[in-house]
Amino acid sequence: MRRLPLLFILLAAAGCGGDSNASIVLGPTDANVTGTFNLRTSDGYPLPVLAGYSTDGGTEIDESGDEIIIAAGNTWSELTSFTLTSVADKSTSQLATVSTGTYTISNNRINFVMTAGGNAKFSGSVQGDTLVVAYNGSRMVYTR
Repeated sequence: MRRLPLLFILLAAAGCGGDSNASIVLGPTDANVTGTFNLRTSDGYPLPVLAGYSTDGGTEIDESGDEIIIAAGNTWSELTSFTLTSVADKSTSQLATVSTGTYTISNNRINFVMTAGGNAKFSGSVQGDTLVVAYNGSRMVYTR
């Protein structure tokens, strides 16, 4: 399995974000946003979800888990797990990525800024035990 094309696509995906979130509706966020949240659905689909393919098309990349920790002090961290499947022989391997950053709360939204693991900006909202994140055009639903 070739690693360079795979890492390239993962790094490119981690750096994406922006205006493609405009159509995703977020409710107003609660005052208490801290906690550990685990991804349940991405655009309504349960995990695992197809994240993409390596640039050479030889590896399918599935997101198999994602955990966001929103901490006091306006920091957050994220651990994302991927299952890599060879298209040729169906062998699998695992890969994990870590992202960290800061957040602010304004206009009833959590505004996340990635400072390590990419450079994306995205928004979210916590209501009760549910975190909804608008990221790279996808609606991600997490629970505490």
